[in-house]
Amino acid sequence: MTIGISTTALVASPLIRSTKRDVEPLHDTVEAKLRLVARQRGLDPQEVTTRGVEVVNRQPRDARWTDVLQGEEVGNGPHLDLGKVQNLFSHDGYLAYKATPHTARGHLYSSQKDTRQ
Repeated sequence: MTIGISTTALVASPLIRSTKRDVEPLHDTVEAKLRLVARQRGLDPQEVTTRGVEVVNRQPRDARWTDVLQGEEVGNGPHLDLGKVQNLFSHDGYLAYKATPHTARGHLYSSQKDTRQ
């Protein structure tokens, strides 16, 4: 199930994002939002721009790990994207569940034999 969801997201995400590149945002909010995003990232405001309604860095070196959890559009770029946070935690929870042993096991490196009879 998780692989199906991940595959769907992998295919659908670029398609959805491509539609956002063809739309122009209202200019009365763009500058203020871009300044806020730049300040949060510790960048000069000239290093952050838009591609349609998406907020993008001018240079790849300006990318931050926190970008993964923030909104992608001008309207939500300065804010935490709760959907992305949920995906992160549900994926981490799934991996933790899979890594946890669910069956009692003997000692792997035990040098002593059980002498009870």
